[in-house]
Amino acid sequence: MDNGAMPKPPSFIRLSTAAHVGWLEFNRPPVNAFTREMVDEAHDGMLRIAPDGHILAANGHACHLLGYSDQEILGLCIFDIDLHLIPEKWPGLWSHMREKGLHTTFEALYRRQDGGTFASEISAVFVRHADIESVFASFRDVTQKRKQEVEEAQKGLTLKEIVAGLPIAVLVTRMSDGLILHANPMMGRAIGMDPDRLLGRPVTDIYADRRLRLELVSKLRQDGEVNGFDVQLIGDQGRSFWARASSRVVAFANSEAVLSTLYDISEVREAKEHLAQRTTDLKISQERYALAMDASREGIYDLDLVNGDLFVSPRIEAIFGIPANGLRKAK
Repeated sequence: MDNGAMPKPPSFIRLSTAAHVGWLEFNRPPVNAFTREMVDEAHDGMLRIAPDGHILAANGHACHLLGYSDQEILGLCIFDIDLHLIPEKWPGLWSHMREKGLHTTFEALYRRQDGGTFASEISAVFVRHADIESVFASFRDVTQKRKQEVEEAQKGLTLKEIVAGLPIAVLVTRMSDGLILHANPMMGRAIGMDPDRLLGRPVTDIYADRRLRLELVSKLRQDGEVNGFDVQLIGDQGRSFWARASSRVVAFANSEAVLSTLYDISEVREAKEHLAQRTTDLKISQERYALAMDASREGIYDLDLVNGDLFVSPRIEAIFGIPANGLRKAK
């Protein structure tokens, strides 16, 4: 003030104590009694930052949120507080704001003096007056706000919406009677029909062995979940396939339900069965070969050049004096 006169109103001011610090252009230097009073009354933390990142001024709420005294905070740089901001990026950011004079709002992670952190919503603007340059920034703790937003989003997200996009077949059935309550698109693809056609049907309609349902429910009631069991299912037009499933008890549509994830293992089982059949066929062929050798009136031997195994017929003993023990290592 001059000679006790009231301060002149600023030529332009846009200052919201609730959320943002806007562009400030004053006939007097930016920090005077008029602006200091308004800043101190603000409900947001407010900082004035120098071109090198040092904090030039802070209001009481900024000190409170960050846990520093008004003197301690003046010895800090903005990099000591903002964990998303590194010194190497500051010159570029400063030049950009200086050139554009932008009023920008963003979020960052702020660190308190005790080491704790909080999500901060920041509004900043570059200010130039009489060759004095600085950035005014207001900030607020939005940790609780973000937590509430996540909780609200989770409330609105249903189990159907969650499983709809999963890249695996999902089936939800009622625990009490096995009624199908939900099938995601991948389940419909596995069965070979529109998943909506499964709704309201007993799950045993797609079980090749209905007794498996009773065993599954018994284990679920005892353990709450069953992992990695194989079940044969019947798809569209009677096509059957094997699936490996994992199930657990969940709450769905105000009912106790069973959520199962399944993936087709038909090709794996077919490969195992084929290998087992080949092994059996080979064993049978070897047995038949041995019987043919034993029944022959000729002296027969068979030397495996790879393994060194020697098969001999009974007539070999009479011819070469080698015991007819069926199989021995060649010498």
